[in-house]
Amino acid sequence: MSAKALFSAVVLCAVVLACGSQPFSDGRTLRCTGQSCDVQVAVSCSSGVCVASIDKDTVQVPQGNSPNIIWQLQNPAYTFPSNGIVIANGGTEFDNCQVEANGRRFKCHDKHTRAGRYKYTVNITGSPAVPPLDPFVDNQ
Repeated sequence: MSAKALFSAVVLCAVVLACGSQPFSDGRTLRCTGQSCDVQVAVSCSSGVCVASIDKDTVQVPQGNSPNIIWQLQNPAYTFPSNGIVIANGGTEFDNCQVEANGRRFKCHDKHTRAGRYKYTVNITGSPAVPPLDPFVDNQ
């Protein structure tokens, strides 16, 4: 086997192992009916490759509710930067987005003035680096 093929095989195995070891990987939906809804964010590492995962891929907010959505990091080696949660095309639908608890938590208020499915990016900092996640908030 050539060095290039061997390297490719090692990288592929590391990625597969890292994806297989995510603590949250079932893609469930959180139906957010209260004043505050919590999303757990974890980082897992295998063979030097780290990935982030969340316990709920979609936060579903029913009509009439305007909760705070709170993302909580489970791994103490990682923190949220000031752009920890970036909501694409959120406009003024989400406000008061901020880092809390020394970077361990990130909060945004969902004003829920209109229905829509909003993709958001979860950015976290730490070492080794972790690629961002892209789940959804679904305002019904």
